[in-house]
Amino acid sequence: MNKKAKKIAKTLRKIHRKGKLPEDDVMDALLGIQIEKVEDKIPLPELVRQYGVKHRIYQGDNPYFYIHRLFEKLEPYRPEKILDLGSGCGRVLFYGALLWEEVDFYGVEMIPQRVKATNKWIKKLGLDSVQCFQGDATKKKDALPVVDCICIMNSFFPYVLPKALKRLKKHAKKNPFLLVTVSTGNLFIAEQDWLEEVYFGAPAKDEFDFRFFWACG
Repeated sequence: MNKKAKKIAKTLRKIHRKGKLPEDDVMDALLGIQIEKVEDKIPLPELVRQYGVKHRIYQGDNPYFYIHRLFEKLEPYRPEKILDLGSGCGRVLFYGALLWEEVDFYGVEMIPQRVKATNKWIKKLGLDSVQCFQGDATKKKDALPVVDCICIMNSFFPYVLPKALKRLKKHAKKNPFLLVTVSTGNLFIAEQDWLEEVYFGAPAKDEFDFRFFWACG
């Protein structure tokens, strides 16, 4: 983490503690990431032809209020290595790495333009604790890093989610992890018999709030 990143981290930690986050574009500017410029250059029709309409290729990053709550909820557990599946342009990675300097963060994202931009910003901030890879979570050929926590931040449409979970189930047999989910995928994920729900701090606000599952395959 270079001097610029340390200065940003100090500001971010104050914002996180207070829990009053500015608008998403202001937070992006603080972290030094330019998501709109990246998204504007992504050829969506071409990607739809390549990947099909069943992948959530149009959705980039989650709002920061979600990301703030993710790390607020994870605080009692504080994983050593966190993987964000469908990491977009890296909001979760940057927020997390600047908040928790001692934790390693990994991102897997299918869209190459987002991966390229994320890695550019990682280098600019000197974040040795962050890595981002291009890959498809449903494909065996795209290796997943060994971590103790995997986040699915509403990254998959219903058609793709079962394929991703099948892959994660096999991964968990050798490498158990905590699975964090949010939003519409929660109900289907909660039905999986290889996952055991665990609780940290305050209970979920509703069925779409963050939920945590121990995955050991």
